Amino acid sequence: MKKARTNAVMDLNFALWRMGFEAQSVIAMRAMGAAGFWNHSERENQLMLREKQVALAKGTAGATRALMRGESPAAIMLEAVKPMQAKTGSNARRLSRKGPRIPGVLG
Repeated sequence: MKKARTNAVMDLNFALWRMGFEAQSVIAMRAMGAAGFWNHSERENQLMLREKQVALAKGTAGATRALMRGESPAAIMLEAVKPMQAKTGSNARRLSRKGPRIPGVLG
């Protein structure tokens, strides 16, 4: 097994921190959308389910490749987290652009 590079550990920590922050934002915007206080598409529930399956498959494949290359545990975990963090980031950007909705006033 290769020795963990310092930047792999730092990258993993940053990716996990960012993913957690973005996931909470996405959860809040989706919950507000379900309550009618955030603009969102009708297919948001379908996206919510499908994206997790795709991100998990990509993360598993990336982690498996890193494991087969003999990468460090931090590098393997980073490969597993990257697709999930990328999806939380894109969701946060997409949903934040839609903005809040005041029922009966703006929509």
